[in-house]
Amino acid sequence: ANYDYDAAYRWPSGITFTDEQRERINQYSSDIGTYLSENYIAFVDNSKSLNEWDSYVAGLEAIGMNEALAVYQEAYDAYMAAKAA
Repeated sequence: ANYDYDAAYRWPSGITFTDEQRERINQYSSDIGTYLSENYIAFVDNSKSLNEWDSYVAGLEAIGMNEALAVYQEAYDAYMAAKAA
């Protein structure tokens, strides 16, 4: 499989998290990881209907997925600001 990969969605290795950001990520990561491993594959192997997708996403939001993403966004924004300076 030979294809062009531009690494546009690769997480920059220079990004660091503050202690507070690490704590916030740790607060959510275990529950999110468990939820993903228990549910996502069910959509892939078709044991869960795609009609349940919205409920799945709502479950992720309920356990803090948006908050975890916000922490990653903060760290990325700080990295980009430092890189531009």
